[in-house]
Amino acid sequence: MPLSRYATTLLLVVGAMMTACVDPAPYDLQAGRDAVARDDPQEAVKMYDRVIASSSQPANLRAGALIERGNVYRDGGDLDKALADYDAAIKLMPNLADAYAHRAVIHVIQNEFDKAIADYDRALALDPRIGPNYFQRGLAKAQLRRWGEAVTDYTLAVRYGFADADVYERRGDANAMLGATDQAIADYSRAIALDPQSADAYNNRGVAYARQGHYEQAIADYSQAIVIDAELSRAYANRGSVYEKTGRKAEALADYQRALALNAEEPDARAGIKRLGAPAARPAPAAPAAR
Repeated sequence: MPLSRYATTLLLVVGAMMTACVDPAPYDLQAGRDAVARDDPQEAVKMYDRVIASSSQPANLRAGALIERGNVYRDGGDLDKALADYDAAIKLMPNLADAYAHRAVIHVIQNEFDKAIADYDRALALDPRIGPNYFQRGLAKAQLRRWGEAVTDYTLAVRYGFADADVYERRGDANAMLGATDQAIADYSRAIALDPQSADAYNNRGVAYARQGHYEQAIADYSQAIVIDAELSRAYANRGSVYEKTGRKAEALADYQRALALNAEEPDARAGIKRLGAPAARPAPAAPAAR
């Protein structure tokens, strides 16, 4: 049976009213995320603005939009705007751990490591299960040479599921600074097992082996670091030092000179060349400008 003109009109009005009642904020939030994914920060900010400006929205939705807009500003290099957004998110929802963790990133970028640690402390007090936050707090503590605390945080990061190669490598660095050489070697070995292409992990394990007098193992690690990254100047300088200690002066000199050619500021290489009484190598020539 066909609808009367009145019934058809009524259905259209009800449909329009239902459409008007649909909350656009979740769609705007997703639209912002989609814009970020396609590298369109201006559109992302526009979408987040709409969510943030709507006072009728729940606090958690607006705080989430503030954090995500702050991330866009941060990635675009506008740290002041990013910091203001994270501050606003915290004011809106003081118990939102994610807001403190994101604000801590800005403090790290600005070399304000004490402030960063305080924010990570707050984030972890609110949610102690986030492994990456322990790792990032450990990095901040390492910047302040609080090596023992850094080791503890890296270990907690692993416990809470964040156990990639970088965590073990950084814990190895901290253990090495504490003089815990065996633990450092174990950490570097684990990092290498997870990421066999980590030139730094090989180089740093080589340093630990050399510290113990295991020179052949050190040379093998420095050599592997150079295979992975032929421009890692400190690996040449470190291998040159071991060659010099073991009486292989010609090889030591070649490594020192190669290190200085790659990095004229490599102090160990310069000192080694001076000890061996040879002239320093000239820096590698710059590539000719394209015509």
